[in-house]
Amino acid sequence: MSYFLVYLILYMLASTLFREYIDSGSVYILADSGGEVGVPYETYFPMPTPAKDKPWYSIEQGSVHITMISTEHDWTKNSEQYQWMKKDMASVDRSKTPWLIFMGHRPMYTSAPGFLSVDEKFIDKVEPLLLASIVTS
Repeated sequence: MSYFLVYLILYMLASTLFREYIDSGSVYILADSGGEVGVPYETYFPMPTPAKDKPWYSIEQGSVHITMISTEHDWTKNSEQYQWMKKDMASVDRSKTPWLIFMGHRPMYTSAPGFLSVDEKFIDKVEPLLLASIVTS
């Protein structure tokens, strides 16, 4: 009798890499390659996003709910993404899924100075939602 072992490798990507170019809809406009570097990345690692240009999604794995956002798309209170984040985190049944993890490409908190430093506007707009949703990580 032979036994087959199947391993599920969970990977999650913030599919906003190299998106911060002019007219991209990004909240950060930087001198960039134009976004083509992210095309193979998004093709090779497809994520369960609602649409090609809406790279935010969530998954549940056991007792963990993971909310992945795009830090490059509008995350302000009246944005489509913010409303999705609010609805997604409110829908988690914490009796079955006690862990709620929130992820994005850019850091909300860091001790690094300069380019990688914290965007205070991101903290002001998103942190209250995370606190209200009792995000665990």
